[in-house]
Amino acid sequence: IVESIRMALQRMELTIYAMQHTVLFVKRNRHGELTEMIDRDADCPRELGESMMYVEIDRHNRERDREKISKELETVLEEVRIAISDYDSMKQHAKDLSKEFESTPPSLSAEGAKEATEFLNWLVDDHFTFLGYDEYDFTRQSKVITLQQVKGSQLGILKSHQERPNTLKSSDLPRRTVKEMLKPEIFVFAKSSKRSRVHRPAYPDYIAVKKFNEAGEVVGERRFLGLYTARVYHQRPHDIPLLRKKIDYVQQKSGLNMMDYAGKEIDQILTIYPRDELFQISRDELHETAFSILYIQERRKIRLF
Repeated sequence: IVESIRMALQRMELTIYAMQHTVLFVKRNRHGELTEMIDRDADCPRELGESMMYVEIDRHNRERDREKISKELETVLEEVRIAISDYDSMKQHAKDLSKEFESTPPSLSAEGAKEATEFLNWLVDDHFTFLGYDEYDFTRQSKVITLQQVKGSQLGILKSHQERPNTLKSSDLPRRTVKEMLKPEIFVFAKSSKRSRVHRPAYPDYIAVKKFNEAGEVVGERRFLGLYTARVYHQRPHDIPLLRKKIDYVQQKSGLNMMDYAGKEIDQILTIYPRDELFQISRDELHETAFSILYIQERRKIRLF
């Protein structure tokens, strides 16, 4: 809540002079009126806790300015409320999906399914802040695939903020997107085109988990929208499911001894490679990019990857 309020005020270019926050445990009657303050040390249910904030900003005398600030804060707090109220449900979806891949779809390897299960469990273990969730079914008609959102599947901020229409045809999408969507691989990683208004001002990540039929064909996807937690950016990619497989592939394909100079340089490049990009890049692209970085380290040269 604190970060979301701060972000909202900063978007409006307001100066924050003071910001105080606490959680108070209170009881209210059915009309919402305060009836009792509960001792902080008392053993009381978490749902009685209320987040209280005190903020000092620039003085505004015009009514329309105050209304604009009030409306923006109310909108942001409503998004926070929706994300928090659906958080456990979104997390449970990820847990359920991890169990789904304990049995391997026909088009996937047992190793790939196992890695998918471990990755979903890793997400749930405080490595991903869930902001939204929805599902799509794919139907084929001739060469055209229709993406249809599953009614009522939206959770979190995707209830009110949809970047993708409810119905979409493959002919309206870039060829590369369709190709990735239909690949016999479990995950698709992408970035939202809009900055998050909740938690921190970054572009959220989409993690799509594909649905497979009994023949191993892709027939839909379950999408999680959220932000990787700070822990992810300090964790070695060698210890993160999915990423560790990419790292192993690049190191093995390199043919280098990981104990000599060049091997250690490649390991360092992969270790500090931006986490968000590591999830999205293919292993062959990663190999090419890592070695391109290695080859220019001793030169005064600028390259864009």
